[in-house]
Amino acid sequence: MSMIDPSSGRSSRERGIVATSGPFTALRQEKYLSLVTRRRDGREVATPMWFVVEGERIYMRTGAQSAKVKRIRNNGRVTLAPCTAAGRVTGTAVSAHAVVADASLLEPVNRAVKQKYGVMKTLIDLINRLRGLRDMAVIEISATGEGSPSP
Repeated sequence: MSMIDPSSGRSSRERGIVATSGPFTALRQEKYLSLVTRRRDGREVATPMWFVVEGERIYMRTGAQSAKVKRIRNNGRVTLAPCTAAGRVTGTAVSAHAVVADASLLEPVNRAVKQKYGVMKTLIDLINRLRGLRDMAVIEISATGEGSPSP
């Protein structure tokens, strides 16, 4: 089950529940993660991403029509690694499974990202609106072998 509760719209942190262990706990303090997705022909595509760790899941937001969303829908096998804003990997990579999450998670994830990234998220949202990017999607990532992510 997702730690971001769409019914209350609050993250586990906002509800006073903060996981102290889990497959992604060590990544919580990182600012960027390199999300590596795979094209149909198997070539890898790495993208530095903002993210939040909630319980045993990682959540990321991106444009609903982005190529990474299409790649994840085709193949949920991803690789994550801490990185710089420019995408230079700075830590150990881990395999994981990603899905495009239910739209009901968009607002809780937006709030969690705002809490972590502050005014930078507001600035990026403004830039996205000016560029015409309005439809967003949430990527939900679970540790490999954990079974299917929550709906």
